[in-house]
Amino acid sequence: MSGAEVQAGFDPRAFRNVLGHFPTGVVVITAISEDNEPVGMAVGSFTSVSLDPPLVAFLPDKSSSTFPKIQQAGSFCVNVLATSQESVCRAFAAKNADRFTAVGWRPSESGAPILNGVVAWIECSIESIHEAGDHFIVVGAVKNLAVENPSLPLLFFQGGYGGFAPEALVMGANPQLMEQLQLADRARAHLDGLADDLGVGTTALAVAGDHQYIVASAQPQDSGRLPRRVGRRLPFQPPWGTIFLAWAEQQQRESWYAKEGIKAGDERFEMLETEMALIRDKGFAITLRSAQEPSHEAVLDEIENHGPTPALERQLIASAKSVENFTALAQLNEGTAAQVQRIRVPVFTADGDVALVLSLSDLPADMTLDTIHTYVDRAKNVSSAISTSITNHHRATPQHTH
Repeated sequence: MSGAEVQAGFDPRAFRNVLGHFPTGVVVITAISEDNEPVGMAVGSFTSVSLDPPLVAFLPDKSSSTFPKIQQAGSFCVNVLATSQESVCRAFAAKNADRFTAVGWRPSESGAPILNGVVAWIECSIESIHEAGDHFIVVGAVKNLAVENPSLPLLFFQGGYGGFAPEALVMGANPQLMEQLQLADRARAHLDGLADDLGVGTTALAVAGDHQYIVASAQPQDSGRLPRRVGRRLPFQPPWGTIFLAWAEQQQRESWYAKEGIKAGDERFEMLETEMALIRDKGFAITLRSAQEPSHEAVLDEIENHGPTPALERQLIASAKSVENFTALAQLNEGTAAQVQRIRVPVFTADGDVALVLSLSDLPADMTLDTIHTYVDRAKNVSSAISTSITNHHRATPQHTH
């Protein structure tokens, strides 16, 4: 089959979808143009080519207006972006933008900009340029290189940006969670007891930024099930996470709603306010199994199992449009009790803030209202014990003044 025949029957969307499942690093290629101006472009196709001699390569689009200036310069610098530099990447990917206002820089030996805050930089001279379809393959001979900032690199995956997070670094990479992790450590024995007592999976959740995180997890000892992975990230957006904000000030709740474009007077606003009032009154929240395909709970399970990939988070956002997700507790009755998939109970600080949320999962399929209330009461007792532990710890901890 000829190349023309292959292209005629080829689906470019399928190509993008399949290749999108392979993550790529994100770099900015910089140079000093012939008129002595800094130029740069964001690239997701940088790769190492050879160790002896040391060669690297990147693949600019033939339609790029920036690459000809880099080609004329004859040399370039590869800037490996850090996870915190997504805004820098977007600036260098935008057309007609003043790209270098987004970040400071200093010149390399050839004059090519080394951007502030990058993970590493590699200075090269252009060794060769090859045509490859609608791109060029630019091979660079490495002249100098260094690690600038040994942090996590920025990645591009399934149309979104993110960072590499090995299992041991998932929690450590987020300093906002340090206090919650300490609380979860004191709650661990209570979680183990709750899991064994009720025969269900238990997790402790905490909020940092726009996400919820699993900070502790347990399963009944004789269940044979593995605990959910500590460090897994879940969305914190309406309607997921209402229990964290049910006791918050009205202004704080409305600020949270606004992230999804929900304003006072909207149908979803009224539903959320009603649901949160019920959560405050009852002291717990639930999620229901959904008839949607895929249901939001199925997507949440996928996220907990595989991590928050951009594709799964987009599915979750899409499923949030279903009205039934906003009124789970309002729908609870004897007829829907068997559809309850998770029960969540808050853990309060001495100030009345929600520090953690205990979540019960792997619930029996034959749940009744009485069973649900039994589980809720047991979870509330454990929550109270954890809250007391938190309060006693703070009282026993010396307070330093300056």
